[in-house]
Amino acid sequence: MKENHTLYYLKYLGNGNFIFYIVYFEQKDKEKVLSSLNKEKNKILFCHYKNKNLYPNILKPTNLRELTQTQGYFIFKYNCKIGFFLDDILKIRYQINKQLDQNKKLRTLFYRLNILQDLDGSFVLYIKGYKEKLIPLLLNIIKNLKSNSKKSKTNKFDKLAQHFLCHIKNKNNIETLKKALIDTINNVKVYPKDFVIKKYDNKYILYKKSNFVFSEINKDYLKFLKFVDNHGKTIKEIISFFEKNSSNEKTAINIITQAIEKSLLTIHKDKKGKMQIIDFSLNYNLDLVMYEVTKQCNFNCIHCYNNSGLKKEKEYSLDEFAKSLTKFKKMGVFEIYFTGGEPLMRPLLKKMIIETHKKNLWYSIFTNGSQINESWIDFFKKYRPRNIIISLDSVNEYTFKKIRKYDVKKIEKNIENLRKEGIEVRINTILFKGLNTSTKELYNLFSFCKENGITHIIIDTLVLFGRGTNLKKYQIKN
Repeated sequence: MKENHTLYYLKYLGNGNFIFYIVYFEQKDKEKVLSSLNKEKNKILFCHYKNKNLYPNILKPTNLRELTQTQGYFIFKYNCKIGFFLDDILKIRYQINKQLDQNKKLRTLFYRLNILQDLDGSFVLYIKGYKEKLIPLLLNIIKNLKSNSKKSKTNKFDKLAQHFLCHIKNKNNIETLKKALIDTINNVKVYPKDFVIKKYDNKYILYKKSNFVFSEINKDYLKFLKFVDNHGKTIKEIISFFEKNSSNEKTAINIITQAIEKSLLTIHKDKKGKMQIIDFSLNYNLDLVMYEVTKQCNFNCIHCYNNSGLKKEKEYSLDEFAKSLTKFKKMGVFEIYFTGGEPLMRPLLKKMIIETHKKNLWYSIFTNGSQINESWIDFFKKYRPRNIIISLDSVNEYTFKKIRKYDVKKIEKNIENLRKEGIEVRINTILFKGLNTSTKELYNLFSFCKENGITHIIIDTLVLFGRGTNLKKYQIKN
């Protein structure tokens, strides 16, 4: 029986940030692991192996104080084979939450605590907070962890069943479950969702349309996704693919279920998207283009750097726009940001979006939100944008009217209507010193976003340009 080893270590990255690794390895890899650690031992604050700290003289109280004065990130990189050893990182999160729940003051020092999973199968626990409180807490938890962790007992077929067999009413009927699994493996197809894989030098980066999260993937994973292609493959076909590439059935099931969990694949044909692979050699490597469709705008914002208002005498025609898209595609572009002025005031915009859709390009729109109506919402449901980015500096009627000279309640209503239809909305906020920077202003704005399921807010400071040239009194420095 192979002997497995577990090692924990805490590494300082600079700028107040740390990364904590949990590494599983076999006896034959012991020297290799310890040797690689020794090369960067001056950055390692704590290394726990077989109930001992390998570098006991590095972590000193004076150093700890110097390193933990600022806020920053802890990243728990859980390095292991695909699909296994999730138990320990769940225990870590549980223990941290338990201690935070017992100390409400400590809880307020933490901004983020959640588990993600990389495409290589490793589990990542992200924590953000004040580290003079965080480090002692984490070190205490690390010391109490068992050195020899056991493999997760989760049955991979049960995990697969959670995704593919939701229609089975009697989950306790094992024979029915097995039969259904066999039918599923033979007949159910897996399809890609919306994502782009783009080559940069010798690296492949995967961008998800749903949240624009990007991850580096290796050539084997790229080969797997290419095999699935946009027409989809049955689970049986995917298992055969992995067997031909020296992997077993369990590995195939792990990768399929994880790809579904990460919204890369789906078994629902009506929810399938489009996978795009951009791997040709490029002289200019662009990802997105900001396209001003008009200078016309129905707002008269006090700070508009573009001096938007009146329509230009000549604006790009649909034919000119289509030719531009062809050029953009050759440059590696995969998303168009429509902006203005107010882009929804351009009668040609719907045709431009349809043209963008035909070219398999994603699109987002920067808008003031005033022109969104039932017709536009029906259109967005058919031609889904990645995001509708709406300018909203305040939900206070007086403040918004002073900045944008418009009724904020109408904008709020339009945002609510978009979200009811599941259309992604991001908020773009400009900070004006003394106008919308109070705790109450920001709290009310963030509360509105939370109530409507909006998780992304872009916060910018005032640019002294265009109509904003003379608004220095509202500018926030540093």
